[in-house]
Amino acid sequence: MKIFGFCQHFNSWVQVEIEVSLVPGLPLIHILGLPDQAVKESSIKIKSALRSQNFEFPKARQIIINIRGGDFKKKSPGLDLPIALGILTKTNQVLPKFDDDIFAFGELGLGGEVFQLDETVLDNLLLDNSKLGKNKFFSGEIDSHLRVKNHFQMKQLKDLNNLDLIDKGMPDNNFSSGVLENQNKEFFKKRKIEIKFKNQEEFKKLKFSQEEAKLLELVSLGRHSLLLMGPRGLGKSTLAEALNYLSSEPTPAVYAHYKKYFHLHESQFWRPFVKPHHSISHLALIGGGAQCSPGEITRAHGGILLLDEMLEFGNKCQEALREPIQNKEVHLVRGRKFHTYPSDFQLVATTNLCPCGQWLPGEMVECNYSGARCHKYREKLSGPMLDRFEILYFLKPKKKDSLNISLESLREKIDEKRRSQEVLERQREKIEFNKENLSDALKFRLDSELNSFRRLRASIDIAKTLAILHGKNQVENQEMVEALEYTWQAFLELKI
Repeated sequence: MKIFGFCQHFNSWVQVEIEVSLVPGLPLIHILGLPDQAVKESSIKIKSALRSQNFEFPKARQIIINIRGGDFKKKSPGLDLPIALGILTKTNQVLPKFDDDIFAFGELGLGGEVFQLDETVLDNLLLDNSKLGKNKFFSGEIDSHLRVKNHFQMKQLKDLNNLDLIDKGMPDNNFSSGVLENQNKEFFKKRKIEIKFKNQEEFKKLKFSQEEAKLLELVSLGRHSLLLMGPRGLGKSTLAEALNYLSSEPTPAVYAHYKKYFHLHESQFWRPFVKPHHSISHLALIGGGAQCSPGEITRAHGGILLLDEMLEFGNKCQEALREPIQNKEVHLVRGRKFHTYPSDFQLVATTNLCPCGQWLPGEMVECNYSGARCHKYREKLSGPMLDRFEILYFLKPKKKDSLNISLESLREKIDEKRRSQEVLERQREKIEFNKENLSDALKFRLDSELNSFRRLRASIDIAKTLAILHGKNQVENQEMVEALEYTWQAFLELKI
């Protein structure tokens, strides 16, 4: 049996093993393993807590504590409890009746009481250590409004005397099973956080054409990356921002991630929608600096990253996004410091394709700039970056009377599909794709035309989402033809 605690390393909670050894000498506690000053001072607090709870402190023996795990400075307010547990088990004052490893986090008072566990710390501990399994977890009491459920076995302690429960061989049902309740509304209600889109009333009034509504439905349900292109003034930015209104409600994991790295200013929360200005540096976008701080793509984790007027962003910004889009995380190294931040965001971008803002493939437009300058402007969009967008869409002028679908009604339609599909990602995995079920013409297009594996992968993924929208359990000709219109046709037109 081993005892583990948790130390804070950058913004993450890292497991560390607590090793205890008794050697002849004065009855003092020595803490090794790069403890910070607060952890060193906790030795006096632990000694007072043990004596106040009528435990015996070893006589004529030094207690050597080694915090094992990593070469970073160990800092944590919750190391008091695992160290005390280590001392009590080493001196046989507490004899656990199980062989499983013990995990503990809690701050002790001088009288031996275990202070209440803060909800933010609990959220982050569970977020960073999701593989605790069935190990025993000791902590201070949790606020009664924080519900925990089915993941690891938790024992909440008022003070060190509660450890008698395991000393006397009590059965495992004295441990409550626990993880954060995954029912969104209840989770946020107990924390007095309102799930609400900030500009809800304003966006409800927006109306879109049939074609635009279908695009919004497809992109929102499948969380596909989208590049909107077209002349100025057609509502590209509005269409992109409408996707935030159509997003599913945030999950506890998204909320815990955001609170871990960033400050929540209000008592309401929605999925992150990050819209950086085009003058942003590539370090501010992906993260970095002397302290390896997270960037805007980490802020957008679980939500949407909107690059409005993407071709105005610096080339370094565009190219720096290529790896995070692919890997869903970013690895930063600055000197001796390194860190990995999650960056699973939905990328949405808008852009004009000419300095005049009017050019469209196959359209005759009056432009004040030379053809060479217009071509040079479009060259800012590199092929590898363009290939990472699943959907490429040209927005074209439309008549006002065609704007007959409200965003509110579209939201209700999408929510209904989300409820009926339960978990959309699992549903998409069940959709069958067999090239043999397609026509010979489509087989030829997939084999000979698509010159990129990403284009093929994007076409299949979008065809699967379309199959869900059409109520089918496999991809047929209709879905693949429509998917190629979104993924491949616009790609070809840009090359003309």
